[in-house]
Amino acid sequence: AEFVVGGLCKRCVEALSSGVNRAHLVPPAPGALLQELYTLDGAGTLIAYDVYDGIRIATAADVPGIAELTAPLEEQGVLIPRPLHELTRDVHQGFYYVLTRDANILACAMLKRYALDCAELGCLVVSPR
Repeated sequence: AEFVVGGLCKRCVEALSSGVNRAHLVPPAPGALLQELYTLDGAGTLIAYDVYDGIRIATAADVPGIAELTAPLEEQGVLIPRPLHELTRDVHQGFYYVLTRDANILACAMLKRYALDCAELGCLVVSPR
C-alpha cells in the first residue's frame, strides 16, 4: 500500500509540474468522491500548486465576507457592532487578517499594534462551517 501511495503522489507531482493546479488523492470508499468535490474539507488528500489556504492581511474585497462572518455574533451581542465604514477603514489600515481556503473566509481577526511590544486582538471569529 505504501508503494501505491508513493506512486500516486509521484504522479500528482508530475501533473502539477505539467500545469495542473491541484491533484486529489481520494480513498476508494462509498461517497468519498462526492465528499471530496462538494465539501470544504473533502475526504482525501489535496496536493496543490497554488495557495489553497492560509492567513493573509485582509483586502477591500474581503470586507463583505468579514461583515457576513461577524454579523451573527454582533446580532447576539457577542461582538460589538462594527459599521461597514469602520470595518472598511480598519481593513484599509491593515488591521484585519483572514484565514481563507480558496475564496472562502474561514476566520478573521483584528490586530491593532500600538507599539512593538503592545497590541490588541479583537473581532476573532471562526466560521461555524
